[in-house]
This record gives sequence, structure tokens and C-alpha cells, in this order.
Amino acid sequence: MMRSLPLFAALLLLAFALAAPAAAQPAPDPQNLDHDFGMPTPPPQWPIPPVGAAWHEMYPTWCVQHVQGDYQDNGDGVVSICDNIQLGGNWYHVDDVYPTYFFSGVAGPAGSGVADPSIPNPPEGPVGDVWHILHGDDIPFGYCDEVVIDGWEDSNGNGTLDVCDNISFGGAWYHIDAVHCDITVTPNPTDVRKDSWGWLKNLFK
Repeated sequence: MMRSLPLFAALLLLAFALAAPAAAQPAPDPQNLDHDFGMPTPPPQWPIPPVGAAWHEMYPTWCVQHVQGDYQDNGDGVVSICDNIQLGGNWYHVDDVYPTYFFSGVAGPAGSGVADPSIPNPPEGPVGDVWHILHGDDIPFGYCDEVVIDGWEDSNGNGTLDVCDNISFGGAWYHIDAVHCDITVTPNPTDVRKDSWGWLKNLFK
């Protein structure tokens, strides 16, 4: 019996070492990512995309593509704060979730851009809301600049800002071209696998 104890301890240490997550490559640091669900109107909550879904990095590097691996929900069944998402073999914590609006100029200075609202889906409409610019082409605003929405044309009269509506800010009118799901994430080095303990117990069956 005494001889079996060191062997058991060695096997236990080996099992823990094998159960530990493999060393991933140094994690990139995407902070803003968006996914296109193809929805013209932002839903109250976004469904969880499947494995293999494409996420588009908006900041810090514009237009880098990431492929979703695993996804760990916090229990509410939708994309929300405190979920964990796997991108490129690395885990990230979801810090915020917002609709992202892609827009292009229709009157005034030409240009296009991408922005997040301060208040997702405000019931009274977007006028007066402060938007945060994530990207801009030929518009006088850059990343993290704030603009105030001062006009809104609700093209379909549904009372919600969505595709084909027009908004104005900074002395120009813009057409809403698309609405995506935007998440802000930070690297999460914690082992978030759910089955590690079960896998370890199976070694001793």
C-alpha cells in the first residue's frame, strides 16, 4: 500500500498537467468585434452564433477576420456580458454588447463610417443619443470620437432605428446601410472548460 502512494501521487500530478489548457499562441487583443446576423432591425438580444462564425475586428486593427471556436454562455441563451468566446484558440471575456450601425453619406460631406450608440434601441428613437465612432472613411471623425444624433428619418415608420433609415449629425445626413452585433472583449486566461474535472475522474475509473 505504501508503495502505491507515490505512484498514485505521480499519476495525479500527471493528470492535472494533462488537464491544464495547452499553451496558446500569444493572444491578440481585439477590443471591438462585430458579427453580421443579416438582420435589418436590431433585436432586443442577439442569438449566439454557431461555431465557425466570422467576427470582424473593428479596433484596434480594422477589418481583421476572426473565426469563432467554442462559446460559453452565462446561462441566458443570448450574446451578453460575462459570456466567454474563443477566437483563434484564445478565450475572451465579453464586456459589452451593442448594435453597430454602418452608415454612408446621403447629403452634405460624403463618406461612410461605423458607430455604436450609447443606449441600445432607445424606445424614443436615436435623436439626442451620443454615438461613438469606431471607424470612418472620408468623414471628419475618427475612432472614439463622440457625435450627437440630431435628426432621424424613420423610413418604414416602425419606431426603431434600422436599415434604410436616415440620421444626421455633424451637419450631414447619413443612410443606415447595415446593423451588426458588436461585442467588446478582453483576454480571459482562465481555463473555462466545463469538463476538465469529469475528464480527470475518468482516468481513475
